[in-house]
Amino acid sequence: SGGRSTRRTQLAQQTDEQVNLAETALGGLRNLACRAAERKTLIFDVGAAKTALRALEVFRSEDRAEEGEGVRQGSAALLRNLCTGQVEDLPARLAGIGAIECAEAELGERSDASEEVRRHMLAVIQNLAMALDARTEIFPEGMTERLGELCS
Repeated sequence: SGGRSTRRTQLAQQTDEQVNLAETALGGLRNLACRAAERKTLIFDVGAAKTALRALEVFRSEDRAEEGEGVRQGSAALLRNLCTGQVEDLPARLAGIGAIECAEAELGERSDASEEVRRHMLAVIQNLAMALDARTEIFPEGMTERLGELCS
């Protein structure tokens, strides 16, 4: 029994360390994605946006939500920063990997997302809507009305 307890403690510490590493990495990427278009494209190209979407999904479940709130906030903020400003084709690429569907899940009535995560995901939708190619490439017919209802 003592061995099991020690093993559980070690696993919990390892999980805490992994969560802290993810928070730090996402925070650094979020900050790098603030301004330069080249950096945003590079960050997207190395898979960080897909990782952020996956982290939001993984830590959405009730049993992981508390431990992963910092990861969820960092992920949502990274997505927000990636779609801020006019970077050619990046908004469409973000939409193409599921950013809109993720935002819908986080903003939906049944979502337990924190106010901070919800605020970042609302900004994702707003930023994508402001993209030059939003009407034709990002928001298929009928989606703008659905998102308008979701964001109200």
